[in-house]
Amino acid sequence: MDRTVPKGAALSLALLERAYGRVFTNAQRANAQSVIDAIRQYGERFGLLQPHRLAQFLAQIMHESGGFKYDREIWGPTPAQKRYEGRKDLGNVQKGDGSRFRGRGPIQVTGRNNYRAFT
Repeated sequence: MDRTVPKGAALSLALLERAYGRVFTNAQRANAQSVIDAIRQYGERFGLLQPHRLAQFLAQIMHESGGFKYDREIWGPTPAQKRYEGRKDLGNVQKGDGSRFRGRGPIQVTGRNNYRAFT
């Protein structure tokens, strides 16, 4: 599959599917569209209209979200996830905060403090 992107191509679902190498499910399309909408609204403000920054950002969130498949961290809990509990650096100071403030969103924001800062 040719993965080159035409110069000046607009960000679209089709472009993201091409970059990912497969067609998205409906859920993936909805998650990807929310990212596209946010980039259109805030991209310039955060420097994401520069191609090298946009490429890095999209690669990172596509990795974090499993190609826009997951909008929240899959919870086992795994041994690593169990360590979220009681992590003061994350602000997880109440019982149950580890799971309650698990990774969410395309970049997987994790922890009570990070949720608060993001909001």
